[in-house]
Amino acid sequence: MSITAKGTSAIKLTPTLGDRTLAQEWLDDAEEVGPTDIYKRRMRKARTSWCQPLEIHVYDEAGNYESYFAGADYISEEGIGFKCREQLPAYTKIVICLEGEMVGVPSVAIDNIQTISGYIIETEFRFEERPPVENVLSKVG
Repeated sequence: MSITAKGTSAIKLTPTLGDRTLAQEWLDDAEEVGPTDIYKRRMRKARTSWCQPLEIHVYDEAGNYESYFAGADYISEEGIGFKCREQLPAYTKIVICLEGEMVGVPSVAIDNIQTISGYIIETEFRFEERPPVENVLSKVG
């Protein structure tokens, strides 16, 4: 929530997009502290447990976005799984940032698993598909 003076609007800053090196740094950090799953399931690459607060920026075709807080569940070379209260439909373009950071990785939601407290969202990194970020500033409220 933002507090603004009467007659003014809050401004949301658009996160900048990182590349594969940022995702690899996150994976390396996770591998130092979390166990790696030996069962690959649907994912081709092994998943590493990762408990990290995230900010999820969900984009529409016009380049506007909404932000949600989430908690990382795992990370792999292919993507990130996180817990979120909001459902993200499949193929939703998002940018995942660490909480408080303004550099993130472009991703797409591929699956939703409903839980008692929200959803587990599975994503894939999509570095070749950049979300539309034409609107650098957007008004809130």
